[in-house]
Amino acid sequence: MTERQRVFLGFIIAPMVAPVILFAVALIIDYDAETSIIELVRIFLDSLGMTVSASYVVALAIGVPIYFLLRWLHRLSAINLVLIASILGAVFFLFFWAQIPYGLGSISSMPFNEVRNVVTIGAILGGGIACCFSVIAGITMRSSRRSKLRGLA
Repeated sequence: MTERQRVFLGFIIAPMVAPVILFAVALIIDYDAETSIIELVRIFLDSLGMTVSASYVVALAIGVPIYFLLRWLHRLSAINLVLIASILGAVFFLFFWAQIPYGLGSISSMPFNEVRNVVTIGAILGGGIACCFSVIAGITMRSSRRSKLRGLA
């Protein structure tokens, strides 16, 4: 499989891990031993509906340009992708979450604990998607610049 095919496959598959990550986080935060299977399925379907379309929009509108920018700057590495995606995931998830109960532009009215939790969940989502993408696309931990410079030495 060529590099181009792996990258394309990464952009297709990686956003689909968002509902799985969100489901896992929801279980960690709000799990009750008496939760029924039907309730677990409902939680998963809610996380599926909330995250898949948003994940693809962000991956295409922002993830693709960042991938090509890092590659062009010879700074493409799994660590750089995960760090950038975690920051962007935190920002976008906070913005998305603020729209639901509080209305447009009212992040300042959210309690601090909720902002902290939402930012953490967003960072986990962004980082998890970027990590999955890096594995599928074959992007290593080292920057492409380092490997090229070592090859010249």
